[in-house]
Amino acid sequence: MLAYIGGNAVDPEMPQPLVASIDGTAIQQLTRHPPICCPATPAWSPDGKEIVFDSPQGIHIVDVASGSLTSVVPPVFNEDYQGYKDPTFSPDGMRIIYGDHHCIRVVPVTGGPSTLLFGGGTGGMGDASNASVSPDGTTVTIMGGLAPGGCCYRVVGNIDGTDMRPLTEKRGIRSSNASGTWSPDRDRIVAGAELDGIAVIDLTTGQVEVVARGSGAIWLDDHTLLVEAG
Repeated sequence: MLAYIGGNAVDPEMPQPLVASIDGTAIQQLTRHPPICCPATPAWSPDGKEIVFDSPQGIHIVDVASGSLTSVVPPVFNEDYQGYKDPTFSPDGMRIIYGDHHCIRVVPVTGGPSTLLFGGGTGGMGDASNASVSPDGTTVTIMGGLAPGGCCYRVVGNIDGTDMRPLTEKRGIRSSNASGTWSPDRDRIVAGAELDGIAVIDLTTGQVEVVARGSGAIWLDDHTLLVEAG
């Protein structure tokens, strides 16, 4: 199944989280009463039963079978609030990892206080965004700087913040779809590249290969990418 954002059945101008078979059939709208305004970046839970996504109203988890909606992180209405970004489930399905104003936080799936993981010097990172944790939960890749105010690079390191290093010396590697960044075998990641490219980066060698054109991509298996055009 594929999770995405698209026009809803009642109002095509108000996109909502949807799921469908990989061939585009069996489309199911997940949120209805009331519809969520401007949802983005849906990501599956490890067991395939739930989807997390962000919106101006915060971060939400929706049960795919029932459509039941849970708000995990509420919005913060002040001049510093820039919206939460790129929420994903931790590999054990117990926490949500998300971006919040130049840092990365984690919160239990049941809600409650969040914990700062990366950013502002925490976890060895200055500014941090667009975090994606490897399938085994040991490694993370982030867009960020290795010192406060430092240049923004694609970096990789241990989930505890040790051994953080630039992933490649090649400039122009951009953000990724946080829920589909890692290949299932954990040997490669996919991310945007300059001039609307889709790049695959080998984590062992640092080799960067631009394999397609598009605005984003996720791994379907170790040999196949699903590329978003435009």
